[in-house]
Amino acid sequence: MSPRSRTALAVVGVLVGAGGVLWLTTVFAPPPRIEAPPIQQLAPSARTATDFALLSCVHVRLANQAVLADSPSATARRELAAGRVLAAEALRRDARFAGLSGGVAALDEAVRNDDPRAAAVGLRVTSRECAALDR
Repeated sequence: MSPRSRTALAVVGVLVGAGGVLWLTTVFAPPPRIEAPPIQQLAPSARTATDFALLSCVHVRLANQAVLADSPSATARRELAAGRVLAAEALRRDARFAGLSGGVAALDEAVRNDDPRAAAVGLRVTSRECAALDR
């Protein structure tokens, strides 16, 4: 086999391998992230970080209820996306909400990636942070 043939064969092999990897990552990748509506639409009357945090907790509870009621996964994911945006806004306004924001983000990612163990951890953290707000 000539050096030119070996080079052509190597290039074809790399292209086939890259195509296979692309196909596998496309087929087995998590579903795309669901985008939440704009913050002004989610919380038109919220003014303080606590307002945004409380609303985030409401959306997380709605997502949990959707899961318990066997609703379509898109319903829970949409509520989690809203909760994530609201928690991020609460964190942006006040660093005390870092735990809430991290918990909601972890829960959202776990649900997106269909990881029940990580979702349980995210839900525990989020529940603890929301319970602290309710006091």
